[in-house]
Amino acid sequence: MSQVDFRRFVIKYVDRASDQEVNQLFRHFIGVGSFAEFINNENFTEAFGRDVAEMSSTVAINIEDIIKPLVTKIKKFRVNMSDLFEKYDKSKNKKLSADELAYALKNDMKMELAPEEVQAVKEYFKNKHNSVEISELDFISLMNMKFSRQFDEAEAKRALIIIKQRINKNAKMICREYDVEGIERLSLRNFKYALHSLKVLSQYQIDNLTKYLDKADDGFVAVDVFEDALRLVHAPNASLGGTLGHSASGNNLQKQMTAGGASTVSGRREPKWGA
Repeated sequence: MSQVDFRRFVIKYVDRASDQEVNQLFRHFIGVGSFAEFINNENFTEAFGRDVAEMSSTVAINIEDIIKPLVTKIKKFRVNMSDLFEKYDKSKNKKLSADELAYALKNDMKMELAPEEVQAVKEYFKNKHNSVEISELDFISLMNMKFSRQFDEAEAKRALIIIKQRINKNAKMICREYDVEGIERLSLRNFKYALHSLKVLSQYQIDNLTKYLDKADDGFVAVDVFEDALRLVHAPNASLGGTLGHSASGNNLQKQMTAGGASTVSGRREPKWGA
């Protein structure tokens, strides 16, 4: 690919890229100090590295994506942690396994974990507690875990541009299949699956955009917040610039979800706990 062809390629997806930015990116792909005038497949694959392969791989889900939405519902409905542990402990051995937690998530949140996700929870339990089962105290500690909401706003907006330019769907259409509770709010885990289904974002872009759109920092992404983000990213005054974010403050979205997930979305109430 020549430099001229490369410029056409970049401008197609990032229409605001300057000549200097395109030239720097071209030099990045051919290698620092190289005088080559073409990018070959080896240059491109090596420079893109892991992100290229991640486009078609299975989306990675972490413990935060699973636990954070559950904690929000526990707090919202003021569920007693000890009572919840007893309810989830189906074997009545005073231990909670990953399979028991998966069963609870399926029933209380309509979140059905894939076998590899259950295995990931088992590995987390084993690495954290040296056992595939956790005690009541460990469960309560897990429910009180603080997760850091850090994101790159500029990269999040670039990901939104990619979606807007390459996917002919609005936010509701993208999320519909994964809104399993029908409340127009997706858990972090389900929202990542929705983004991955588009096959246009890398794992990093999916992770970063999901954190960026979790405006209430409660483990959920509201469909209307996603819709606003897609609409505003191309507004005349929208900027691709941004800083590393740590909270929901300073964002440009007009519709914000209140903390704790207690708000009404589009006039529809969330179902009661365990419904």
